[in-house]
Amino acid sequence: MYQHTRSYEPLEQLFQQAFQPFSENTGTPYPCSQADINFHHRDIFHKPNKGPFVSSHQATTELMWQNDASRPVPSAEQAAIERLLQLLSQAEYGPHLGPDLAIKTFSDIDLIFFGGQLRGNVTVQWRNHHTIGDAARVFGLCSYRRGVEEGQCRILMNASMIFGEAPRAMPFSSNEFMFATMLHEMCHAYEKVRAPRDIEKSNDGHGKLFGTRISVVHKRAMRILGLWAIGQWETTRQHHVFIPHCEAGWGEDGRGHDDGDREGGKGTHGSSGKRGGGGRDNDDRTISGKGRVRGASGRPKRHHKGTDCIIM
Repeated sequence: MYQHTRSYEPLEQLFQQAFQPFSENTGTPYPCSQADINFHHRDIFHKPNKGPFVSSHQATTELMWQNDASRPVPSAEQAAIERLLQLLSQAEYGPHLGPDLAIKTFSDIDLIFFGGQLRGNVTVQWRNHHTIGDAARVFGLCSYRRGVEEGQCRILMNASMIFGEAPRAMPFSSNEFMFATMLHEMCHAYEKVRAPRDIEKSNDGHGKLFGTRISVVHKRAMRILGLWAIGQWETTRQHHVFIPHCEAGWGEDGRGHDDGDREGGKGTHGSSGKRGGGGRDNDDRTISGKGRVRGASGRPKRHHKGTDCIIM
């Protein structure tokens, strides 16, 4: 029986790979065109996002339906699910997945959880503690320039955390941290793409609406892929409250809920993102917690469904 042993040498190699050019023919095999990879590398939006835009509340409702278990899944989305399942099954007890997958799997993750709304309006790039700015203690951040690139943003992934500090301190793999960070930041990006004129400001962008978006994404990711978006170690989760999910009295599974399933792990990503004026970078950050990364209570099981209604 294969027994997983920790080795930090591959993590160092993955950290170095994060800052090399990616290619469709090298790195971790996954179907992705070179044109898509180059879009993320060049970080240039080919055309503006002209909407139509919606409110943050409506954008949250869209994601609730996108990730509802009763929604019929189109064939293209099912094919994307199968591709990710094959990738994850191969990696479960095998090698670490490469940082190129943050870009190569982006379109499939977007299609499955976000209805394909992010492609062309969001880029993904790797940074380290030094180049991610004053957000050195975060797993990632979603940055946008208000009034300059409306409806478009950048996801910055912190390789120093994902391939360095976090998997050394906690019983989770770099694969898990990478996909959890992607899902978290894509939940921020969805609001910036669909509702750029109505960005939620409470709790530094981690208010009730964000809490509901990441909750439904987390539940579906656990159910269909065994991935999580809400870490057990995170300490900033507050009350199980929401609009319209809990007000309507229904959950993703179609059953009524009082104030949310309380079986989920404690906490979520905190935030210390700055909000500036026109033209300045604004960001929502996936934070590791105050100071040193702390231990978790164990690896989530694949049948775990997370929580229904969360403020983050």
